[in-house]
Amino acid sequence: MSIQSADPGDLYATHWKQLGNCAGRDPMIFYPDDDLGNRNHIYDAARAICAACVVIDVCGREGQDEDYGMWGSMSPTQRHPKPRRPKSEPTAVHLSLVGSSGR
Repeated sequence: MSIQSADPGDLYATHWKQLGNCAGRDPMIFYPDDDLGNRNHIYDAARAICAACVVIDVCGREGQDEDYGMWGSMSPTQRHPKPRRPKSEPTAVHLSLVGSSGR
């Protein structure tokens, strides 16, 4: 299949990374060694590059299931936030403290 006969949608789906602001940049900006996810400041340089990227939306969708790296200007913790327990739900520690105080 030549480029002329290819469906433009298919080309975009397979070659969107070449259109990104990250193309040709050092991958360590987007995959730092200290990729712990809880320190979002390590991604500041990547966010600056992603800010005006034309493929930021597709990049975010493509990276949604990735465990590491910056995808669509989102760190791992932004893509996979931990569920929070509702404040009204008591914890086991809370219940044991309430029970031991005699109240």
